[in-house]
Order: sequence, then C-alpha cells, then structure tokens
Amino acid sequence: MIETDGPFVDYRLGNDEELAAAVFASRIVEPMAAQRITPDAVRRLEEVFGELLDRLFS
Repeated sequence: MIETDGPFVDYRLGNDEELAAAVFASRIVEPMAAQRITPDAVRRLEEVFGELLDRLFS
C-alpha cells in the first residue's frame, strides 16, 4: 500500500500492516472522509478485503 500524500504519508517508511490498520480504522470512524482524503489507500484496502468491507460498511 502506497500513500504519497495526505495524513498517511508518514506510513510510507513504516510497514504495510500499520498503514492498513490506520486506513481501516479511518474507514470505520469517518468512511466518507477517508475516501475523500486518501482515495488510493482506501481503494487498495477495498481491493484486498473486498467482500468483508462491503458487509461492514453497507
């Protein structure tokens, strides 16, 4: 997962697990804002977790 701008840019140097956890939490707390602010990270999370996210956020 690569995020080149926005609030998750600091995770670039960390690991994918930390970024995925941060994006997932943001997606739960503020789903619309997360998609607006970090569309690439949210899109990647949706690609990886697909159906699970559909059930959680529907």
